[in-house]
Amino acid sequence: MNNSDFAKAIKYHRENLDFTSKEMAHQLNIGLSTYSKLENDERNITAVDLYNISKIFNMSMDEIITKQGRRK
Repeated sequence: MNNSDFAKAIKYHRENLDFTSKEMAHQLNIGLSTYSKLENDERNITAVDLYNISKIFNMSMDEIITKQGRRK
């Protein structure tokens, strides 16, 4: 899985959980522009980023990755 897939997965779950980008940035203690870069594949997603996001989403890192892109 490449960084673009991670970015799409994170955006997919954020939207399904009704979180705004601003809320995510606040929860992650990063700026909104930095968070937006994560979702837009303009910044590499680190393991720490993925771990912290998984805690906010209340799912495992594996679930974030494997359940993404299920939109119809």
